[in-house]
Amino acid sequence: MLGSLGTSIYRMLMDGVNVADFDAAERATVKTTIGGAVETARALQYSAVRVWLEAARQSAADCEPIVAQLKEALATVAPSRLH
Repeated sequence: MLGSLGTSIYRMLMDGVNVADFDAAERATVKTTIGGAVETARALQYSAVRVWLEAARQSAADCEPIVAQLKEALATVAPSRLH
């Protein structure tokens, strides 16, 4: 559940990232997961990669504390359900 929430937050944060130069499949891959963004970056060899890849990394990093706080909050409410 928390992993799905983290993925949803990543996708929300990536909505504002300009990937207009990519084809539809590349856009979807970049905005879906950080792994997809990294794999797409490896396949592409032009300067725009650095800009959106850094945005993807920052979006993924921003998700971690949010998910950790939610996990902590849930642990106080329903500790047996997190294991």
